[in-house]
Amino acid sequence: MFSAIFRNTRIRLFMTPYVFALFVLIGPPQAPTPQSVSAVLAQAQMLYYEAKFKESIDLLTPVDSTLRSQPSRLKEKIDVKLQLALSHIGLSETQEARTRFAEICTLDPEYSLDPTKFAPKVVSLFEDIKAQREKTQCETLCKEAEKLLDAENTEGLLALMQRAGTKCSCIAATALDAATHFYQLGVDAYKKEDSTAALGFFRQALKFQPDNSLARSYIDLTHNQLRLVAERLFLEWRGQVDARQFRPATATYRQLLAANIDGSANDVVDRIRTAYRQELSPLVDSWKRACSLSDSQTMDKIRGQAGEMIPDPAMAGDLLAQMGTCVKKPCLELPPETAITRLRTRQDAKLPPGFPSRRVTVQVKVRIDEKGNVVVRDTQNIDPKLRNAVFGAAATWKFLPAVVDNEVRCVETEIPIVFNP
Repeated sequence: MFSAIFRNTRIRLFMTPYVFALFVLIGPPQAPTPQSVSAVLAQAQMLYYEAKFKESIDLLTPVDSTLRSQPSRLKEKIDVKLQLALSHIGLSETQEARTRFAEICTLDPEYSLDPTKFAPKVVSLFEDIKAQREKTQCETLCKEAEKLLDAENTEGLLALMQRAGTKCSCIAATALDAATHFYQLGVDAYKKEDSTAALGFFRQALKFQPDNSLARSYIDLTHNQLRLVAERLFLEWRGQVDARQFRPATATYRQLLAANIDGSANDVVDRIRTAYRQELSPLVDSWKRACSLSDSQTMDKIRGQAGEMIPDPAMAGDLLAQMGTCVKKPCLELPPETAITRLRTRQDAKLPPGFPSRRVTVQVKVRIDEKGNVVVRDTQNIDPKLRNAVFGAAATWKFLPAVVDNEVRCVETEIPIVFNP
């Protein structure tokens, strides 16, 4: 039964091209191939030229419906809708034709009809629909743009302008309004010496009107204003440091950093950082001397002063690191003739009772500490009868502390203890 029907249908299909195209479309519900769409379009155009407009529409409608679910195939969609619109015009169904033309404009807003290939009334109708659609879209976009401007949503407004392009004159007017709005805000901020806000507003104005020469001039003026502010803050900071008011100086320094917009205060910031390092260097030397003297109290005090002085450890990390761990260096070994040149005071020793009365000189190995005090470190070559007297005499010797690279060092040497009769 089915075979018979198929044979009869096949005979009828070969009899009429229209029925053949229709058979292509009544197959399984799947996306038509480019070849099948092309075949249907060709048949629809043939029917159109034969003034069989209804048949052309009936043939194309299911193709149009099937292609709607296809995310790509833009050209095929437009070709089918265009042929449908032409057939509706042939039937004087203007509203239906307008609907199809509107759908084409939605698919491709830049699409246009070639006036050399289509009748003037067709081109005019299409252009009228395209213009109306653009007008409606512009009205919608402009209302949105006004809302964004009222909310001072700069990024949103710029994105909308880019999306709208140059077709909407109202968008260009809104952009000019935005430039004027932000420019005036910048001027007000400049007059209040709020340089940070002023720069931000003037730059916003330039985003909407790049050739706004007044905004550019005010940006230059604002940079000059920032440099003057930086110099004023530097003088304030200098006075605070000279008065050893380090906490206020730190606050001023941080205020300067906040005002360093576009690098306007880079030079002043560098000068302050250099000055801080210069202030810190003597403290480092003092800490080293305290370290060499094992004076932990003084070391802690100096570290505290450095911490109070420096607002940002990063600017002098290398210097602060030198006040970390106190590691005493070994004593210097000096020959007696060199060490004796640093002698400040001494007393001759007295011979103990019962010792023969004569002049005696004893060479004693000693250590001179960082304060210049003398401690006997080797008693092997000392007569036991003179040992106590040698210790007592050595304790009376005082030397100038030895300093190497700004660091006090202990000294190991020999000194002559003289016993007079």
